[in-house]
Formats: sequence, C-alpha cells, structure tokens
Amino acid sequence: MIYVWFLDEEQNTSYIIESYKDSQALLSHLANIRDLYEPFFEVAEITSIEVFGDSSEEVKQAQLAGTKFVSYWSGVLRQIVRIETPPVNLQ
Repeated sequence: MIYVWFLDEEQNTSYIIESYKDSQALLSHLANIRDLYEPFFEVAEITSIEVFGDSSEEVKQAQLAGTKFVSYWSGVLRQIVRIETPPVNLQ
C-alpha cells in the first residue's frame, strides 16, 4: 500500500494518493477504516475521487457516488521512494 498526502496551504486543500496491490487490498483497507468515516467527514469534504486501474465490480460498488474509474493502459514503475515531511498545522 502507498498512502501519501499533499497539501495546498493557500487553498486549504489536501490531495491523497493511495495505491493498492489489487482490488481485494483496497476493499480490505476500506473495511479497516470504516469506523473513521464519520469523524473524517466531520472535518473534511471530498470533492472528487478518481480510481486508476482495472477495478473489480465489487470495488466499483463500494465507492462513493460520482467516483471516476479509469482503466489501466500502460506504464513503468522503477522505484518507490518514501517521502517524510514534518506535520503541518492547518489552523
């Protein structure tokens, strides 16, 4: 699993990029964080969700309405790099 956040401080907006081995890994993640949905939506608004790759029908049914699905075509991944930054205070 890859899970990184990007922050646009001027717009008070964050972007989350998640990557999973396969559809089952994504479904497992969603099941594991189900208890966090309500507190998350109290402080954040999701404006869009895009899912890239060949998702199973089960993943498509589990996503929020309006989720955009894009099928995999081609690509190369050479190296995964972990980026660590200090926490940012949004207040």
